[in-house]
Amino acid sequence: MLALFNLFANKAEHSVIKHSELCSKMSYSLLQSGKIQDFSDKSIYQIFTENLISQGADISSFENKIEKVKKSHSVNVFTSEQSGFLNIDLGKLRTFLVNLQKDFLNKEETRFPDPAGIILKKSTGEFTKKGEILATIRAEVEVIGMLKKNLSSVFTFTHEPLIERTMEVIENV
Repeated sequence: MLALFNLFANKAEHSVIKHSELCSKMSYSLLQSGKIQDFSDKSIYQIFTENLISQGADISSFENKIEKVKKSHSVNVFTSEQSGFLNIDLGKLRTFLVNLQKDFLNKEETRFPDPAGIILKKSTGEFTKKGEILATIRAEVEVIGMLKKNLSSVFTFTHEPLIERTMEVIENV
């Protein structure tokens, strides 16, 4: 959530900007296929705000949550435990973060549960040396240890390069 806010405020890290550009390219391909409506006259921020409102929330609640997150979270780095070609299990990472968010949603009466955030600094297939930063972790102090433990199973290494995958257009969206 904080990375998204920083993107809106033109303060995002390079890796987040690159991810946003990739998402824009994918959205553009859907636009060309006629699967979605034209969004070119709106900013990402406008679209995000409209989505918040359509879900019964408002931008001020989101902004208040961002300020709380900035004050209550610490930022840590997660480093490579070994050298090798990196593989990131994004499905496992997503499942872990969604479950963590559900746990906090059950604990707190909040519209925007955001107990943790991760910015990946490396990509699948990159050769990584032991000790290099793989990700930055933003989280409430109580979940940092659990988060690092779970991240260990998300990042795996091989001694041989991974087969490069390319994006393919999905026809039946």
